[in-house]
Amino acid sequence: LYGDPVTRLHIDFETRSEADLEAVGAIAYAMHPSTHVMCMGYASDDEPVVVLTGKQVRAGAFPKDLGNATIVAHNAQFEDAIWEYVMHRKYGYAPIHDPKRWDCTMARALMVGLPGKLEDVARVLALPFQKDLEGRRAMLLLAKPAGVDPLGDAIWNNDPALVAKMLAYNPLDVEIERAADKVLPAMLPFERAIWEHTLIVNRRGVQVDVPLAQKAAKLARVLTADLNDQLRTLSGGAVDKATQIARLKKWLADQGLPEFLPKVAGANVDEDGEEIEQAGLDKAAML
Repeated sequence: LYGDPVTRLHIDFETRSEADLEAVGAIAYAMHPSTHVMCMGYASDDEPVVVLTGKQVRAGAFPKDLGNATIVAHNAQFEDAIWEYVMHRKYGYAPIHDPKRWDCTMARALMVGLPGKLEDVARVLALPFQKDLEGRRAMLLLAKPAGVDPLGDAIWNNDPALVAKMLAYNPLDVEIERAADKVLPAMLPFERAIWEHTLIVNRRGVQVDVPLAQKAAKLARVLTADLNDQLRTLSGGAVDKATQIARLKKWLADQGLPEFLPKVAGANVDEDGEEIEQAGLDKAAML
């Protein structure tokens, strides 16, 4: 496979955050100030899985020297983001910048037409370990705020029973990932190159001149307000803003100016089956 042929370090993080992972994506999620590791499991080659609580991880219990080990995870782009923005930048662990250090069992499964979800990979490959769905539900209850207090701060669920289920669930995921790693083929060279480039691009993100964008947005608001004031005056108060399409169409018709309305193909047809053009001011008509 990739990197040192002997040492393959399998890892899996369970995290919590006020950010919505599905809404913001892995990088923004990992960068969020509230994002922290609840626990992590890891195993080197065929050694037993070790599980560390978040407190242990923050205290530096995870090995500092990973040597030349290849770090294997399922959906490694998420683990890479958590490593960079939480493990490295928040907790002080050494960075892992070389994309060649990472391997992804999810990408390898998808490459050969298998499902992407870990539980589906385990089922389809009939692996000796299967996903603990009850443990996953417990983890999700801990991973997201249970509500907010009167000051607007997040309230977290720290139910010991749920924590115990999560700590039992996490190492099983590592076992599934390790079993999948042994049977899935390595990515083809060109697939591997694409995967590594994707990792780099996602890390880099899209550079935006934020101050310029903020000024442009402010200018747009000022100009829009001014133009809406002019429209309100011209229409004698009949139309307050340009987004009031129905009012604008009625006002133009009332002025006897229907020819100013753009024509678009409508849903109605004439007796010959030909579409009748309709007056409109929606996006399609204006384009």
